[in-house]
Amino acid sequence: EFDIHKVSGSDQGDAIFRQQHPDFPVETSIRVQGTFNGQAFDFRTDLNVEQELNLRPALVIADATTSTNITIRVGLPGWFRALDGTLVDPATGNKGGANESLILENIKKSIEAFEDPEADGGR
Repeated sequence: EFDIHKVSGSDQGDAIFRQQHPDFPVETSIRVQGTFNGQAFDFRTDLNVEQELNLRPALVIADATTSTNITIRVGLPGWFRALDGTLVDPATGNKGGANESLILENIKKSIEAFEDPEADGGR
């Protein structure tokens, strides 16, 4: 279980992050900058959601001396894609944009977790 959390200007827990990243916009959880079809974009969201990932197969720890590695992978390539797989302009995912809900759902679905004993990202 983890949170996708927007950075608060007043939360003491966010103070270190704000200090280390002074250009990151407050009240933003994810920011992606780049170009799409030659045009610059700045995608920002204030997505604030708790995610729970189930490991399959389930992770079983037999005793206190057992340890393993867990990898959490975020599948960025799917964030800015329509249901048919075509690319959508990331700028249309900003607050009030035509693809806001599509991109937010893609972000939430893009996160997976798995046991990774070799700590190699599942390669």
